[in-house]
Amino acid sequence: MARMEDEEVQVITCKRVYPLNLLMQHWLRRFAQEAGRKEAKSAFAFQRALKSLMLYPGQLESIDEAKHLLQNFGYKICKMLEKELEKFRENFGEPSLSNLPAEISCSLQKNQSKRRSFSNAITATTKKPRTTTETSSRTTKNSARVSSSDVHLPQEMLNFDDVKLGGYVPKHRSGAYAILRILYDRKCRSEDDSMTTREIQTSGQVYCDENLGASSRNNPRTAWMAHRTLIKHGLIEKQRHKENHYSLTSKVKCSETFTKMKTCNSKERNDVLPFTVNSSLTTASCVGDGVMPAGSFEVVLLVDMSETKAGSGNGALSKNSRSRLRREIEGAGVLFEERDLHLGDYLWVARSRNDVGFELVLDVIVERKRCDDLVKSIMEKEARYHEQKFRLKRCGISRIIYLVEDFDGYASMADYKKAMVLGASVKTQVIEGFEVVRTTNVNETVLYLKTLTNILSETYANKSLMKRNNEEDSSAVKENMNSPYRPPTTLYSFQSFVALSKKLHPLTVKETFARMLLQIRGLSVDKASAVIDSYPTVASLVEAFESCSNSANKSKLLMYLKSGTHNRNLGPKLAQKVAMLFTCSQPFIK
Repeated sequence: MARMEDEEVQVITCKRVYPLNLLMQHWLRRFAQEAGRKEAKSAFAFQRALKSLMLYPGQLESIDEAKHLLQNFGYKICKMLEKELEKFRENFGEPSLSNLPAEISCSLQKNQSKRRSFSNAITATTKKPRTTTETSSRTTKNSARVSSSDVHLPQEMLNFDDVKLGGYVPKHRSGAYAILRILYDRKCRSEDDSMTTREIQTSGQVYCDENLGASSRNNPRTAWMAHRTLIKHGLIEKQRHKENHYSLTSKVKCSETFTKMKTCNSKERNDVLPFTVNSSLTTASCVGDGVMPAGSFEVVLLVDMSETKAGSGNGALSKNSRSRLRREIEGAGVLFEERDLHLGDYLWVARSRNDVGFELVLDVIVERKRCDDLVKSIMEKEARYHEQKFRLKRCGISRIIYLVEDFDGYASMADYKKAMVLGASVKTQVIEGFEVVRTTNVNETVLYLKTLTNILSETYANKSLMKRNNEEDSSAVKENMNSPYRPPTTLYSFQSFVALSKKLHPLTVKETFARMLLQIRGLSVDKASAVIDSYPTVASLVEAFESCSNSANKSKLLMYLKSGTHNRNLGPKLAQKVAMLFTCSQPFIK
Protein backbone atom coordinates (compact mmCIF):
# COMPACT_ATOMS: atom_id res chain seq x y z
CA MET A 1 0.00 0.00 0.00
CA ALA A 2 2.85 2.35 0.86
CA ARG A 3 4.48 1.55 -2.47
CA MET A 4 1.26 2.38 -4.33
CA GLU A 5 1.03 5.70 -2.50
CA ASP A 6 4.61 6.48 -3.46
CA GLU A 7 3.87 5.67 -7.07
CA GLU A 8 0.78 7.87 -7.01
CA VAL A 9 2.85 10.72 -5.58
CA GLN A 10 5.36 10.29 -8.37
CA VAL A 11 2.60 10.45 -10.98
CA ILE A 12 1.06 13.55 -9.41
CA THR A 13 4.35 15.42 -9.16
CA CYS A 14 5.50 14.71 -12.70
CA LYS A 15 6.14 17.73 -14.89
CA ARG A 16 3.19 18.79 -17.02
CA VAL A 17 3.44 20.29 -20.48
CA TYR A 18 1.36 23.31 -21.49
CA PRO A 19 0.87 24.23 -25.17
CA LEU A 20 0.97 28.03 -24.90
CA ASN A 21 4.04 27.89 -22.67
CA LEU A 22 5.88 25.79 -25.26
CA LEU A 23 4.85 28.08 -28.09
CA MET A 24 6.07 31.14 -26.23
CA GLN A 25 9.39 29.43 -25.47
CA HIS A 26 9.80 28.58 -29.14
CA TRP A 27 9.02 32.13 -30.27
CA LEU A 28 11.32 33.72 -27.69
CA ARG A 29 14.19 31.45 -28.77
CA ARG A 30 13.60 32.45 -32.38
CA PHE A 31 13.46 36.16 -31.49
CA ALA A 32 16.72 35.88 -29.54
CA GLN A 33 18.39 34.00 -32.39
CA GLU A 34 17.37 36.61 -34.97
CA ALA A 35 18.42 39.48 -32.72
CA GLY A 36 21.74 37.79 -32.05
CA ARG A 37 22.52 37.47 -35.75
CA LYS A 38 21.84 41.19 -36.13
CA GLU A 39 24.01 41.90 -33.05
CA ALA A 40 21.05 43.69 -31.45
CA LYS A 41 20.88 44.30 -27.71
CA SER A 42 17.30 43.03 -27.64
CA ALA A 43 18.71 39.48 -27.65
CA PHE A 44 19.35 39.84 -23.92
CA ALA A 45 15.78 40.97 -23.28
CA PHE A 46 14.44 37.91 -25.08
CA GLN A 47 16.85 35.67 -23.18
CA ARG A 48 15.74 37.08 -19.81
CA ALA A 49 12.08 36.65 -20.74
CA LEU A 50 12.75 33.06 -21.85
CA LYS A 51 14.49 32.26 -18.57
CA SER A 52 11.61 33.72 -16.59
CA LEU A 53 9.09 31.71 -18.62
CA MET A 54 10.97 28.44 -18.18
CA LEU A 55 11.03 28.92 -14.40
CA TYR A 56 7.26 29.41 -14.24
CA PRO A 57 5.65 26.05 -13.26
CA GLY A 58 2.01 26.85 -14.05
CA GLN A 59 -0.07 27.07 -17.22
CA LEU A 60 -0.47 30.39 -19.00
CA GLU A 61 -3.83 31.08 -20.61
CA SER A 62 -2.89 34.27 -22.47
CA ILE A 63 -0.04 36.64 -23.27
CA ASP A 64 -1.60 39.26 -21.03
CA GLU A 65 -1.41 36.84 -18.10
CA ALA A 66 2.30 36.34 -18.72
CA LYS A 67 2.77 40.11 -18.75
CA HIS A 68 1.29 40.44 -15.27
CA LEU A 69 2.77 37.29 -13.70
CA LEU A 70 6.27 36.99 -15.15
CA GLN A 71 9.30 39.23 -14.97
CA ASN A 72 11.00 40.73 -18.05
CA PHE A 73 7.80 40.59 -20.12
CA GLY A 74 7.51 44.15 -21.35
CA TYR A 75 5.13 45.80 -23.77
CA LYS A 76 7.23 45.18 -26.89
CA ILE A 77 7.86 41.49 -26.18
CA CYS A 78 4.20 40.84 -25.38
CA LYS A 79 3.12 42.62 -28.56
CA MET A 80 5.44 40.44 -30.66
CA LEU A 81 4.13 37.30 -28.95
CA GLU A 82 0.52 38.35 -29.55
CA LYS A 83 1.22 38.75 -33.28
CA GLU A 84 2.72 35.27 -33.43
CA LEU A 85 -0.24 33.86 -31.50
CA GLU A 86 -2.71 35.46 -33.93
CA LYS A 87 -0.87 33.88 -36.89
CA PHE A 88 -0.90 30.53 -35.14
CA ARG A 89 -4.64 30.72 -34.49
CA GLU A 90 -5.34 31.59 -38.13
CA ASN A 91 -3.43 28.54 -39.33
CA PHE A 92 -3.99 25.94 -36.60
CA GLY A 93 -6.64 27.22 -34.20
CA GLU A 94 -6.26 27.36 -30.43
CA PRO A 95 -2.93 25.99 -29.11
CA SER A 96 -3.03 22.35 -28.07
CA LEU A 97 -0.59 19.47 -27.94
CA SER A 98 -2.08 18.02 -31.12
CA ASN A 99 -1.67 21.04 -33.37
CA LEU A 100 1.75 22.26 -32.27
CA PRO A 101 4.28 22.50 -35.10
CA ALA A 102 6.65 19.62 -35.61
CA GLU A 103 9.67 21.49 -34.29
CA ILE A 104 7.82 22.16 -31.03
CA SER A 105 6.39 18.67 -30.63
CA CYS A 106 9.76 17.05 -31.03
CA SER A 107 11.02 19.02 -28.01
CA LEU A 108 8.69 16.93 -25.83
CA GLN A 109 10.87 13.89 -26.35
CA LYS A 110 12.78 12.88 -23.28
CA ASN A 111 16.35 13.32 -24.52
CA GLN A 112 15.79 16.05 -27.09
CA SER A 113 18.38 18.85 -26.96
CA LYS A 114 17.22 22.46 -26.81
CA ARG A 115 19.96 23.44 -29.22
CA ARG A 116 19.28 20.84 -31.93
CA SER A 117 17.19 23.07 -34.18
CA PHE A 118 19.88 25.75 -34.30
CA SER A 119 22.61 23.19 -34.83
CA ASN A 120 20.70 21.62 -37.74
CA ALA A 121 20.08 25.05 -39.25
CA ILE A 122 23.81 25.67 -39.37
CA THR A 123 24.84 22.28 -40.77
CA ALA A 124 21.89 21.85 -43.14
CA THR A 125 22.69 21.32 -46.81
CA THR A 126 20.85 22.60 -49.85
CA LYS A 127 19.11 20.46 -52.47
CA LYS A 128 22.05 20.69 -54.84
CA PRO A 129 24.69 18.04 -54.02
CA ARG A 130 28.18 19.36 -53.34
CA THR A 131 31.60 18.01 -53.98
CA THR A 132 34.09 17.42 -51.21
CA THR A 133 35.80 20.76 -51.86
CA GLU A 134 32.50 22.66 -51.78
CA THR A 135 31.49 20.89 -48.58
CA SER A 136 34.74 21.76 -46.80
CA SER A 137 34.53 25.40 -47.89
CA ARG A 138 30.90 25.51 -46.77
CA THR A 139 31.89 24.12 -43.37
CA THR A 140 34.61 26.76 -43.01
CA LYS A 141 32.14 29.55 -43.78
CA ASN A 142 29.63 28.17 -41.30
CA SER A 143 32.33 27.90 -38.66
CA ALA A 144 33.40 31.49 -39.17
CA ARG A 145 29.79 32.67 -39.05
CA VAL A 146 29.13 30.79 -35.84
CA SER A 147 32.32 31.98 -34.17
CA SER A 148 31.61 35.62 -34.98
CA SER A 149 28.12 35.52 -33.52
CA ASP A 150 28.53 33.20 -30.55
CA VAL A 151 28.97 36.13 -28.22
CA HIS A 152 25.55 37.53 -29.07
CA LEU A 153 23.38 34.41 -29.00
CA PRO A 154 21.78 32.98 -25.87
CA GLN A 155 23.74 30.20 -24.25
CA GLU A 156 21.03 27.56 -24.60
CA MET A 157 20.86 28.07 -28.39
CA LEU A 158 24.50 27.52 -29.19
CA ASN A 159 26.79 24.81 -27.92
CA PHE A 160 30.16 24.22 -29.51
CA ASP A 161 29.91 20.54 -28.67
CA ASP A 162 27.05 20.27 -31.18
CA VAL A 163 28.60 22.49 -33.86
CA LYS A 164 31.98 21.24 -35.04
CA LEU A 165 34.00 24.41 -35.59
CA GLY A 166 37.35 22.88 -36.38
CA GLY A 167 39.31 25.64 -34.61
CA TYR A 168 38.17 29.03 -33.31
CA VAL A 169 39.40 32.07 -35.24
CA PRO A 170 38.35 35.48 -33.85
CA LYS A 171 37.11 38.16 -36.20
CA HIS A 172 39.65 40.77 -37.21
CA ARG A 173 39.76 43.76 -34.77
CA SER A 174 37.03 42.24 -32.63
CA GLY A 175 37.06 42.04 -28.87
CA ALA A 176 38.48 38.52 -28.86
CA TYR A 177 41.20 39.55 -31.33
CA ALA A 178 42.20 42.52 -29.18
CA ILE A 179 42.39 40.46 -25.99
CA LEU A 180 44.55 37.78 -27.60
CA ARG A 181 46.77 40.34 -29.31
CA ILE A 182 47.50 42.38 -26.18
CA LEU A 183 48.20 39.24 -24.14
CA TYR A 184 50.53 38.02 -26.87
CA ASP A 185 52.35 41.37 -26.83
CA ARG A 186 52.66 41.17 -23.06
CA LYS A 187 54.10 37.66 -23.27
CA CYS A 188 56.72 38.79 -25.79
CA ARG A 189 57.76 41.81 -23.69
CA SER A 190 57.64 40.51 -20.12
CA GLU A 191 58.16 37.38 -18.10
CA ASP A 192 54.90 38.03 -16.25
CA ASP A 193 52.42 37.34 -19.03
CA SER A 194 49.27 37.94 -16.95
CA MET A 195 47.27 41.18 -17.13
CA THR A 196 44.38 42.58 -15.12
CA THR A 197 41.00 43.42 -16.59
CA ARG A 198 41.67 47.15 -16.60
CA GLU A 199 45.10 46.72 -18.22
CA ILE A 200 43.63 44.64 -21.05
CA GLN A 201 40.76 47.07 -21.62
CA THR A 202 43.04 50.11 -21.64
CA SER A 203 45.94 48.74 -23.70
CA GLY A 204 43.90 46.49 -26.00
CA GLN A 205 41.56 49.22 -27.23
CA VAL A 206 44.04 50.08 -29.99
CA TYR A 207 43.41 46.65 -31.58
CA CYS A 208 39.60 46.81 -31.39
CA ASP A 209 37.04 48.78 -33.42
CA GLU A 210 34.41 48.48 -30.67
CA ASN A 211 34.33 49.62 -27.07
CA LEU A 212 36.50 47.23 -25.05
CA GLY A 213 35.56 48.83 -21.74
CA ALA A 214 33.31 47.57 -18.99
CA SER A 215 29.59 47.12 -19.57
CA SER A 216 26.97 49.46 -18.14
CA ARG A 217 23.23 49.79 -17.88
CA ASN A 218 22.84 51.57 -21.23
CA ASN A 219 25.58 49.59 -22.92
CA PRO A 220 25.42 46.08 -21.41
CA ARG A 221 27.18 44.33 -24.30
CA THR A 222 30.70 45.54 -25.00
CA ALA A 223 33.54 43.83 -26.82
CA TRP A 224 35.00 42.79 -23.46
CA MET A 225 32.34 40.06 -23.23
CA ALA A 226 34.38 38.10 -25.78
CA HIS A 227 36.76 37.03 -23.00
CA ARG A 228 34.17 34.43 -21.97
CA THR A 229 34.34 32.89 -25.43
CA LEU A 230 38.13 32.76 -25.26
CA ILE A 231 38.00 31.04 -21.87
CA LYS A 232 35.46 28.55 -23.21
CA HIS A 233 37.74 27.64 -26.12
CA GLY A 234 40.75 27.28 -23.84
CA LEU A 235 42.70 30.16 -25.38
CA ILE A 236 43.05 32.20 -22.19
CA GLU A 237 42.74 31.40 -18.51
CA LYS A 238 41.64 33.47 -15.53
CA GLN A 239 43.29 33.54 -12.12
CA ARG A 240 41.32 35.01 -9.24
CA HIS A 241 43.24 37.45 -7.04
CA LYS A 242 42.15 40.80 -5.64
CA GLU A 243 41.68 41.60 -9.33
CA ASN A 244 41.06 39.04 -12.04
CA HIS A 245 44.23 38.24 -14.01
CA TYR A 246 44.17 36.78 -17.52
CA SER A 247 46.92 35.03 -19.46
CA LEU A 248 47.34 32.82 -22.51
CA THR A 249 47.06 29.09 -21.93
CA SER A 250 50.06 26.83 -22.41
CA LYS A 251 48.48 24.95 -25.32
CA VAL A 252 47.94 28.08 -27.42
CA LYS A 253 50.40 28.63 -30.25
CA CYS A 254 50.05 32.38 -30.60
CA SER A 255 51.97 32.78 -33.83
CA GLU A 256 49.78 30.25 -35.66
CA THR A 257 46.65 31.75 -34.16
CA PHE A 258 47.45 35.25 -35.38
CA THR A 259 48.47 33.91 -38.79
CA LYS A 260 45.00 32.37 -39.14
CA MET A 261 43.38 35.56 -37.90
CA LYS A 262 45.17 37.69 -40.49
CA THR A 263 44.59 35.20 -43.32
CA CYS A 264 40.85 34.77 -42.68
CA ASN A 265 40.25 38.49 -42.37
CA SER A 266 42.58 39.89 -45.03
CA LYS A 267 39.58 40.94 -47.13
CA GLU A 268 38.14 43.08 -44.35
CA ARG A 269 40.85 45.34 -42.93
CA ASN A 270 44.62 45.22 -42.55
CA ASP A 271 45.14 48.35 -40.48
CA VAL A 272 46.23 46.66 -37.26
CA LEU A 273 48.56 48.95 -35.40
CA PRO A 274 51.76 47.04 -34.58
CA PHE A 275 53.13 47.28 -31.08
CA THR A 276 56.22 49.47 -31.24
CA VAL A 277 58.24 51.24 -28.59
CA ASN A 278 59.26 54.79 -29.48
CA SER A 279 62.80 55.16 -28.21
CA SER A 280 62.65 58.94 -28.62
CA LEU A 281 60.21 59.24 -25.72
CA THR A 282 61.98 60.01 -22.48
CA THR A 283 60.87 58.86 -19.09
CA ALA A 284 59.34 62.25 -18.33
CA SER A 285 57.24 62.22 -21.47
CA CYS A 286 56.09 58.62 -21.29
CA VAL A 287 52.35 58.17 -20.95
CA GLY A 288 53.01 55.22 -18.67
CA ASP A 289 54.04 57.75 -16.00
CA GLY A 290 50.71 59.53 -16.34
CA VAL A 291 52.06 62.51 -18.32
CA MET A 292 50.97 63.77 -21.74
CA PRO A 293 53.53 66.13 -23.27
CA ALA A 294 52.24 69.16 -25.15
CA GLY A 295 51.22 68.24 -28.69
CA SER A 296 51.04 64.50 -27.99
CA PHE A 297 47.25 64.38 -27.57
CA GLU A 298 44.02 65.38 -29.27
CA VAL A 299 40.82 66.80 -27.79
CA VAL A 300 37.78 64.55 -28.30
CA LEU A 301 34.16 65.41 -27.53
CA LEU A 302 32.35 62.62 -25.67
CA VAL A 303 28.58 62.52 -26.21
CA ASP A 304 26.28 60.57 -23.93
CA MET A 305 24.59 57.75 -25.84
CA SER A 306 21.17 58.80 -24.54
CA GLU A 307 21.64 62.14 -26.33
CA THR A 308 21.85 60.55 -29.79
CA LYS A 309 19.63 57.48 -29.46
CA ALA A 310 16.18 58.32 -30.76
CA GLY A 311 14.45 55.86 -28.47
CA SER A 312 15.31 57.50 -25.17
CA GLY A 313 12.73 60.29 -25.35
CA ASN A 314 9.07 60.03 -24.42
CA GLY A 315 7.57 61.91 -27.35
CA ALA A 316 8.05 62.06 -31.08
CA LEU A 317 9.40 65.60 -30.76
CA SER A 318 12.12 64.45 -28.39
CA LYS A 319 13.00 61.51 -30.67
CA ASN A 320 13.35 63.77 -33.70
CA SER A 321 15.49 66.19 -31.72
CA ARG A 322 17.91 63.47 -30.61
CA SER A 323 18.31 61.91 -34.04
CA ARG A 324 18.73 65.36 -35.53
CA LEU A 325 21.37 66.21 -32.93
CA ARG A 326 23.56 63.32 -34.03
CA ARG A 327 23.31 64.31 -37.69
CA GLU A 328 24.25 67.89 -36.86
CA ILE A 329 27.29 66.84 -34.80
CA GLU A 330 28.50 64.56 -37.59
CA GLY A 331 28.04 67.35 -40.14
CA ALA A 332 29.87 69.92 -38.00
CA GLY A 333 33.19 68.13 -38.44
CA VAL A 334 33.78 67.72 -34.69
CA LEU A 335 35.90 64.80 -33.49
CA PHE A 336 33.44 63.06 -31.19
CA GLU A 337 32.68 59.66 -29.73
CA GLU A 338 29.52 58.20 -28.22
CA ARG A 339 29.82 56.68 -24.77
CA ASP A 340 27.68 55.85 -21.80
CA LEU A 341 28.33 58.78 -19.46
CA HIS A 342 27.12 58.30 -15.91
CA LEU A 343 27.03 62.06 -15.40
CA GLY A 344 26.60 64.92 -17.85
CA ASP A 345 25.67 64.88 -21.52
CA TYR A 346 28.89 66.26 -23.04
CA LEU A 347 32.45 65.87 -21.89
CA TRP A 348 35.89 66.52 -23.38
CA VAL A 349 38.93 64.29 -22.99
CA ALA A 350 42.54 64.63 -24.05
CA ARG A 351 43.42 61.36 -25.80
CA SER A 352 47.06 60.41 -26.16
CA ARG A 353 48.24 59.67 -29.70
CA ASN A 354 50.80 57.20 -28.32
CA ASP A 355 48.32 55.23 -26.20
CA VAL A 356 44.68 55.45 -27.29
CA GLY A 357 43.52 53.97 -24.00
CA PHE A 358 45.05 56.82 -21.98
CA GLU A 359 42.54 59.67 -21.63
CA LEU A 360 42.38 62.65 -19.29
CA VAL A 361 39.11 64.49 -18.65
CA LEU A 362 39.28 68.23 -19.33
CA ASP A 363 37.85 70.57 -16.73
CA VAL A 364 34.51 71.21 -18.50
CA ILE A 365 31.21 69.30 -18.42
CA VAL A 366 27.88 70.19 -20.05
CA GLU A 367 24.41 69.11 -18.94
CA ARG A 368 21.77 69.70 -21.63
CA LYS A 369 18.11 70.29 -20.76
CA ARG A 370 15.30 70.97 -23.19
CA CYS A 371 12.75 73.47 -21.92
CA ASP A 372 9.85 71.00 -21.94
CA ASP A 373 11.90 68.36 -20.10
CA LEU A 374 13.04 70.96 -17.56
CA VAL A 375 9.46 72.07 -16.87
CA LYS A 376 8.35 68.47 -16.49
CA SER A 377 11.13 67.75 -13.99
CA ILE A 378 10.21 70.80 -11.92
CA MET A 379 6.45 70.22 -11.97
CA GLU A 380 6.69 66.53 -11.10
CA LYS A 381 9.28 67.28 -8.40
CA GLU A 382 11.61 64.57 -9.65
CA ALA A 383 14.30 63.64 -7.13
CA ARG A 384 16.70 63.01 -10.03
CA TYR A 385 16.62 66.71 -10.97
CA HIS A 386 18.13 67.78 -7.64
CA GLU A 387 20.26 64.66 -7.26
CA GLN A 388 21.88 65.28 -10.64
CA LYS A 389 22.90 68.80 -9.65
CA PHE A 390 24.26 67.47 -6.38
CA ARG A 391 26.43 64.91 -8.19
CA LEU A 392 27.62 67.50 -10.72
CA LYS A 393 28.98 69.69 -7.94
CA ARG A 394 30.92 66.74 -6.51
CA CYS A 395 32.25 65.15 -9.71
CA GLY A 396 35.67 66.86 -9.51
CA ILE A 397 35.14 69.21 -12.50
CA SER A 398 35.10 72.91 -11.69
CA ARG A 399 33.45 74.37 -14.81
CA ILE A 400 29.87 73.05 -15.01
CA ILE A 401 27.72 74.34 -17.88
CA TYR A 402 23.94 73.99 -17.74
CA LEU A 403 22.68 74.25 -21.32
CA VAL A 404 18.97 75.09 -21.65
CA GLU A 405 17.67 74.52 -25.18
CA ASP A 406 14.44 75.84 -26.67
CA PHE A 407 12.34 73.78 -29.08
CA ASP A 408 9.88 74.42 -31.88
CA GLY A 409 6.88 74.61 -29.57
CA TYR A 410 8.42 77.00 -27.06
CA ALA A 411 6.48 80.01 -28.40
CA SER A 412 3.16 78.28 -27.71
CA MET A 413 4.19 77.19 -24.21
CA ALA A 414 2.15 78.62 -21.34
CA ASP A 415 3.49 81.77 -19.70
CA TYR A 416 3.80 80.17 -16.28
CA LYS A 417 5.96 77.41 -17.78
CA LYS A 418 8.23 80.00 -19.40
CA ALA A 419 8.52 81.68 -16.01
CA MET A 420 9.49 78.33 -14.47
CA VAL A 421 12.27 77.88 -17.04
CA LEU A 422 13.56 81.40 -16.38
CA GLY A 423 13.40 80.94 -12.61
CA ALA A 424 15.19 77.58 -12.74
CA SER A 425 17.93 79.06 -14.96
CA VAL A 426 18.50 82.02 -12.63
CA LYS A 427 18.53 79.77 -9.56
CA THR A 428 20.99 77.38 -11.19
CA GLN A 429 23.35 80.24 -12.05
CA VAL A 430 23.07 82.42 -8.93
CA ILE A 431 22.55 79.93 -6.11
CA GLU A 432 24.28 76.79 -7.39
CA GLY A 433 27.07 78.52 -9.31
CA PHE A 434 26.68 76.77 -12.68
CA GLU A 435 27.24 78.51 -16.00
CA VAL A 436 23.87 78.73 -17.75
CA VAL A 437 23.82 78.86 -21.56
CA ARG A 438 20.59 79.36 -23.52
CA THR A 439 20.26 78.12 -27.11
CA THR A 440 17.29 78.45 -29.45
CA ASN A 441 17.51 75.10 -31.28
CA VAL A 442 19.63 72.03 -31.98
CA ASN A 443 21.74 73.81 -34.60
CA GLU A 444 22.77 76.49 -32.14
CA THR A 445 23.57 73.82 -29.53
CA VAL A 446 25.88 72.00 -31.95
CA LEU A 447 27.51 75.31 -32.94
CA TYR A 448 28.17 76.06 -29.28
CA LEU A 449 29.70 72.60 -28.74
CA LYS A 450 31.90 73.02 -31.82
CA THR A 451 33.09 76.43 -30.65
CA LEU A 452 33.81 75.13 -27.17
CA THR A 453 35.74 72.18 -28.64
CA ASN A 454 37.95 74.55 -30.67
CA ILE A 455 38.55 76.76 -27.63
CA LEU A 456 39.59 73.79 -25.49
CA SER A 457 41.90 72.51 -28.24
CA GLU A 458 43.65 75.89 -28.41
CA THR A 459 43.76 76.27 -24.62
CA TYR A 460 45.46 72.92 -23.98
CA ALA A 461 47.55 72.80 -27.17
CA ASN A 462 50.77 74.04 -25.55
CA LYS A 463 50.24 72.49 -22.13
CA SER A 464 51.54 69.27 -20.66
CA LEU A 465 48.89 67.21 -18.92
CA MET A 466 49.37 64.92 -15.96
CA LYS A 467 47.10 62.32 -14.43
CA ARG A 468 45.70 63.39 -11.09
CA ASN A 469 45.26 60.90 -8.27
CA ASN A 470 41.87 60.63 -6.60
CA GLU A 471 43.44 61.39 -3.22
CA GLU A 472 45.23 64.51 -4.43
CA ASP A 473 44.13 67.67 -2.67
CA SER A 474 42.93 70.40 -5.02
CA SER A 475 44.38 73.13 -2.77
CA ALA A 476 47.84 71.59 -3.09
CA VAL A 477 47.48 71.60 -6.86
CA LYS A 478 46.63 75.32 -6.85
CA GLU A 479 49.68 76.11 -4.72
CA ASN A 480 51.94 74.29 -7.17
CA MET A 481 50.43 76.16 -10.11
CA ASN A 482 51.36 79.51 -8.50
CA SER A 483 54.96 78.50 -7.91
CA PRO A 484 57.82 79.68 -10.22
CA TYR A 485 58.09 76.16 -11.65
CA ARG A 486 54.76 75.48 -13.36
CA PRO A 487 53.98 71.74 -13.31
CA PRO A 488 51.79 70.04 -15.91
CA THR A 489 48.05 70.61 -15.70
CA THR A 490 46.64 67.89 -13.47
CA LEU A 491 43.44 66.21 -14.62
CA TYR A 492 41.46 63.11 -13.74
CA SER A 493 41.69 60.06 -15.97
CA PHE A 494 38.46 58.97 -17.60
CA GLN A 495 38.33 55.85 -15.43
CA SER A 496 38.71 57.95 -12.27
CA PHE A 497 35.98 60.32 -13.43
CA VAL A 498 33.62 57.41 -14.05
CA ALA A 499 34.35 56.05 -10.59
CA LEU A 500 33.68 59.46 -9.02
CA SER A 501 30.49 60.16 -10.96
CA LYS A 502 28.91 56.71 -10.99
CA LYS A 503 25.84 56.23 -8.85
CA LEU A 504 26.67 53.54 -6.32
CA HIS A 505 24.05 50.94 -5.49
CA PRO A 506 23.15 50.70 -2.71
CA LEU A 507 23.59 54.37 -1.77
CA THR A 508 25.88 55.30 1.08
CA VAL A 509 24.46 56.72 4.30
CA LYS A 510 25.74 60.17 3.37
CA GLU A 511 24.12 60.09 -0.07
CA THR A 512 20.83 58.86 1.37
CA PHE A 513 20.90 61.66 3.93
CA ALA A 514 21.50 64.19 1.15
CA ARG A 515 18.52 62.89 -0.83
CA MET A 516 16.35 63.20 2.27
CA LEU A 517 17.37 66.82 2.76
CA LEU A 518 16.70 67.70 -0.88
CA GLN A 519 13.04 66.80 -0.41
CA ILE A 520 12.58 69.78 1.93
CA ARG A 521 11.11 72.74 0.11
CA GLY A 522 13.63 75.59 -0.20
CA LEU A 523 16.67 73.46 0.62
CA SER A 524 18.97 73.71 -2.40
CA VAL A 525 21.94 71.54 -3.32
CA ASP A 526 24.44 73.96 -1.75
CA LYS A 527 22.47 74.14 1.49
CA ALA A 528 22.16 70.35 1.65
CA SER A 529 25.93 70.08 1.07
CA ALA A 530 26.55 72.49 3.94
CA VAL A 531 24.44 70.37 6.27
CA ILE A 532 26.05 67.03 5.39
CA ASP A 533 29.54 68.54 5.55
CA SER A 534 28.90 69.41 9.21
CA TYR A 535 26.71 66.39 10.00
CA PRO A 536 27.49 63.52 7.57
CA THR A 537 24.78 61.17 8.84
CA VAL A 538 21.30 61.35 10.28
CA ALA A 539 22.59 59.93 13.56
CA SER A 540 25.15 62.71 13.97
CA LEU A 541 22.50 65.37 13.33
CA VAL A 542 20.05 63.79 15.76
CA GLU A 543 22.76 63.57 18.43
CA ALA A 544 23.50 67.26 17.92
CA PHE A 545 19.82 68.10 18.35
CA GLU A 546 19.58 65.97 21.49
CA SER A 547 22.52 67.81 23.03
CA CYS A 548 20.56 71.08 22.80
CA SER A 549 18.87 72.13 26.04
CA ASN A 550 15.55 73.32 24.57
CA SER A 551 13.60 73.59 21.32
CA ALA A 552 14.78 77.15 20.69
CA ASN A 553 18.41 76.04 20.63
CA LYS A 554 17.49 73.17 18.32
CA SER A 555 15.97 75.62 15.83
CA LYS A 556 19.14 77.75 15.94
CA LEU A 557 21.57 74.84 15.54
CA LEU A 558 21.72 75.03 11.72
CA MET A 559 20.77 78.70 11.34
CA TYR A 560 24.29 80.01 10.79
CA LEU A 561 25.62 77.30 8.48
CA LYS A 562 27.31 78.94 5.47
CA SER A 563 26.44 77.75 1.96
CA GLY A 564 26.80 78.82 -1.66
CA THR A 565 29.31 81.08 -3.35
CA HIS A 566 28.25 84.06 -1.21
CA ASN A 567 28.51 82.15 2.10
CA ARG A 568 24.99 82.97 3.15
CA ASN A 569 23.40 81.58 6.29
CA LEU A 570 20.96 78.71 6.11
CA GLY A 571 18.35 80.93 7.75
CA PRO A 572 15.89 80.53 10.63
CA LYS A 573 12.99 79.09 8.62
CA LEU A 574 14.94 76.26 6.99
CA ALA A 575 16.78 75.53 10.23
CA GLN A 576 13.45 75.25 12.02
CA LYS A 577 12.06 72.93 9.30
CA VAL A 578 15.03 70.58 9.56
CA ALA A 579 14.89 70.60 13.35
CA MET A 580 11.18 69.80 13.36
CA LEU A 581 11.65 67.00 10.82
CA PHE A 582 14.34 65.18 12.80
CA THR A 583 13.19 65.87 16.37
CA CYS A 584 9.39 65.79 16.25
CA SER A 585 7.96 62.65 17.88
CA GLN A 586 4.34 63.37 16.92
CA PRO A 587 2.80 62.69 13.47
CA PHE A 588 2.79 65.60 11.04
CA ILE A 589 -0.57 67.32 10.52
CA LYS A 590 -1.39 69.49 7.54
